[in-house]
Amino acid sequence: MKKERVSAPGTRIPPKMFSQAIKVDNMIYVSGQLGRHPEDGHLDIGDPEAQIRQTFKNVQMILEYAGSSLENIVTLEAHLQNVSDLPVLNKVYAELFEDMEVPPSRCCMGSNLVVEGCLFEVVVSALIKQD
Repeated sequence: MKKERVSAPGTRIPPKMFSQAIKVDNMIYVSGQLGRHPEDGHLDIGDPEAQIRQTFKNVQMILEYAGSSLENIVTLEAHLQNVSDLPVLNKVYAELFEDMEVPPSRCCMGSNLVVEGCLFEVVVSALIKQD
């Protein structure tokens, strides 16, 4: 079993002490992702839907670079700064996952997120497509 660091081009690469994602065998483990725009790192302050959508775009870029996809997510852990934003998360989540034959297992919690202005963070694990 080999552990490999994954850093997707076109995304915001974290400092060396953090891994954007780790690939082990046919799995990819994506670290907590925020709704930062890759071009300049800004967050859409005060706009939970925009942050949630951007977060999933960022996750999708990482997964696709690693040979996976949103469809291959096995587990998803969602963190909301404000639990009152749950209906917004559920709206976006339904657009992405409700038509899947096997949607991811999901955990959602209210969290005191440490990045100022951040309203949403997600951690995922996904299968990597086998050739």
